[in-house]
Amino acid sequence: MRSGSADQGSKSQAIESRGGTAPSAAKFALALCVLLLTSCGRPATTAADWINQQAARNAIPAPAPFSPVPAMTLDRARSTGDCNVDKIDGQTAEGMAVDHLGGTVFTGWAGDHLTHAVPTGVEVVLAGATGDYWALGDSGSARPDVAAAQKIAAYATSGFGVGASMYRVPIGAYGVSLAYRIGGDWVKCPTSVRISVE
Repeated sequence: MRSGSADQGSKSQAIESRGGTAPSAAKFALALCVLLLTSCGRPATTAADWINQQAARNAIPAPAPFSPVPAMTLDRARSTGDCNVDKIDGQTAEGMAVDHLGGTVFTGWAGDHLTHAVPTGVEVVLAGATGDYWALGDSGSARPDVAAAQKIAAYATSGFGVGASMYRVPIGAYGVSLAYRIGGDWVKCPTSVRISVE
């Protein structure tokens, strides 16, 4: 009887020992993961949260990249553009430093002082020592402030937004201008904005 109860006692001790060790190791590993994540300033997330975040990121289409301006495309463009690039990524455009590996959003307004028309699309052109690069975006958003300032009613819908990836643009300094079609003709509009791609 005693040997039987001794065997049962040793079995229960072994089970407790095994049962107590595995959860302790798992708890330690979990605590270590939480500590590492929080020490890096990142909130601790579950595996399900991480999967959902990745799925959401994959569902958002990547912005089209800037690409080289085809040779001679703008050589005969008329310089009758009215325009401004107000903001880059929501901040004052002038002197902005943008990430060579990131995406950037340019916003402002564009029109043609010869015809008082506004374009349906706008190309943001970056002119640098290594060449010129452009990216297309939509125009036609509300800018009543521009219409009032320029005293041209049609400019009330002259707002534009161009979002593009910068990875094809070499690191360096660039002047920013706009190009767009009015009645089938290319119109170019220089601005005073200069940026650096870093």
